[in-house]
This record gives sequence, C-alpha cells and structure tokens, in this order.
Amino acid sequence: MALAPDVQQYLMAPSPVAGPLIEMPSGFLGSEASRFPNQQTADIALSDFCMAPPPDGGFRRQRAYCLAQGVTFMSFEACPGFGVPWHYDMFGIHAVVGSDLGMIDPLGHEHPDNPVVIGMSFSLVNGLPRVGYQLRWYHVLKEEHILPPYQFHYYEHYKRKKNAHRPQDTPKMKPEGKHYAFRFLKFTTQIQECRRSSNE
Repeated sequence: MALAPDVQQYLMAPSPVAGPLIEMPSGFLGSEASRFPNQQTADIALSDFCMAPPPDGGFRRQRAYCLAQGVTFMSFEACPGFGVPWHYDMFGIHAVVGSDLGMIDPLGHEHPDNPVVIGMSFSLVNGLPRVGYQLRWYHVLKEEHILPPYQFHYYEHYKRKKNAHRPQDTPKMKPEGKHYAFRFLKFTTQIQECRRSSNE
C-alpha cells in the first residue's frame, strides 16, 4: 500500500543538500526531540549523506523513539540511495557500542564511575518489531561508532514546534542545515534527553 504523501516525505532519504561538513571535537547538539511517547527523531546518521551511498547496504541512520517519558529506544535504518524509502536495518546495531556511565544525582552531578555496556533489547516502533537499545533518562550514556570511518553525522532538522509536526512524525532535514561529524555521542538529561558530541 502506498504511503500518504505527508508521511512519505518524512521517510525518504534526503537529497545531498546538507551544509558543509564540520569536524566537531566537542559540542552541544541540543535536546533529543522525542520527548513524549511515540515522538521520534532521525537526525544522527552512521553515513555521510553528502557522499555516494556506501556499497555495503547504503546510507544508515539512527531512529530515536520515545517509548515513555523516561525511556528512549534507539534502532537503525538504511536506504540504498537518495529518494528511496528508509527501512529497518539490523546491521546498524553492530556499528555502535553503547555504555551506561551511571545515574545523574538530584543536583545534576554526573558519576561515570562504573560504565556498563548497554545490551540489545526488543520493542515495537510504529507498531513494528525492532531490535535496538533502550536509553534510560537521568543516566549518562555514551555511544561509540566502532566501524570505519568511525564517524557519526549530525544533520540539522526543523524543530518540531515550528514545523507543525504531528506527534508521530519525524522532523524533516533542513536544507543547507548544520552538518557535524564526530566519533562519540553522549546522552544526558535536563527536562528531556540532550546530547553532546565528542572525538575522545
């Protein structure tokens, strides 16, 4: 069954219109926009959309899905080229390693003393079964890209509240928006999940 046009536009891979790539040693990437149940985002990629699609399955990206306030589920998607719909991709889970560095105390202090590798888990995303990682809010979480070229890519997307998205829609990529590359992605919590990039 064909997707409705307003849904299909959110699933299509972007054309190579991202802004210039900036190697980012460390920086604040902003809040994770999936704050309420069923909200989701896909602004972190495992591939550079400004290059030709990789031969081992095409472009890959992460999908963050809010299961409930306090839990975000991370799964992976792929598409073979521009203008082709994204689909669930099991391989992506092997490209990253996530670690839980511990809880944040009531005063907001981080205590990354005993990192624990985050195991794979199962959940339903948009009613479909997926394998991925559960990210607990109020924990410090670190994600590492472990396959060449060892880089995540952040692509700026439209803000949910300014683009009149429905709760279940994924915000669209912003043409000529910010584009950063980095190796580590760190999650922490303020009012909701927020993220920092790092190369060390």
